[in-house]
This record gives sequence, structure tokens and C-alpha cells, in this order.
Amino acid sequence: MSVGNTRAVVATEVNLGDAHRYAGELEKAESYYREALDDARSGHPELVDFALQHPAKHLMELGDLSSARAHLQEASRLRIAKGDMELIESTQAALDRVDRSATVLIGPDGYTECELVSGDCLVFDGAFTPHGRTPLGAGESVLLVSFGFRALGAPS
Repeated sequence: MSVGNTRAVVATEVNLGDAHRYAGELEKAESYYREALDDARSGHPELVDFALQHPAKHLMELGDLSSARAHLQEASRLRIAKGDMELIESTQAALDRVDRSATVLIGPDGYTECELVSGDCLVFDGAFTPHGRTPLGAGESVLLVSFGFRALGAPS
């Protein structure tokens, strides 16, 4: 897209990226996000922070936390320079989400995050299959594997 009001084109590309992301069309979403960022960088530097924030959420959902963090850190730097507290807080909230950990259960209705802090535990009855598969058959069991990670540079 490169005709007419080019500022509106950047916003439209981001919105189309979001729409395709919500529809599960990830390749199309990535393409629109990439176009929006390229167009913002080349013609509307005041929109780069906006064009970074939305694909960062997409990258978070894909589990690419390193790339999401890089996008959000750049957006944060730009938003701090703008001095818009609402935008700064929005980006900081997204960065906080990248840097925190959660236990995620996958069920038939999608993902359920359980925020656990040191000393918390999660108890579930494996017969109810929080992992989203069919009910357990005779002799089957569920093994819960839990990993704990700390982001590099995060306070311990």
C-alpha cells in the first residue's frame, strides 16, 4: 500500500496485521506488520513506535520473546522521547508481560495463564485433562512437567 494519505496507510497496515493475527492468519499478519514498520521508518518516523508495539504483541504470542522485547524496548525509547505517559505506560506493561513468567494450561477453550510467584503451587486433577486432549483411558496417566526460567538481566 503506498497511495493517498501515507500516515493512514501505516495505521491501516497495523490494523490489517491485527485482524489477520486475530483470525489466525499469521503469515499475512507478519507481512502487514512488516509493511507498516517499513513505511513508518521510511516516511513517518513519528509512527515507528506504533508500528513496533503491535507486532511485538504478535511476537509474544508466537513465543519469540527476544524479538518482542527488542521491538518493545525500541518503542519505549521512542515513546519516552515523545513524552506521552499513556503510551509509555502501555509499552511498559507489555515489557512487563514479556519479562514475567506464567504457567499456561492448554485446554479445549484455549490458553489459561496462572501467574505463580515463588512458593505458589498449581494443583490439578489429571483426569480432567487440562492439557486439552481427550479424557484419560484406563491405565493412562498425566505427567506435569514444570520449568522455571528467569529472563537475563531480570532481578533475582
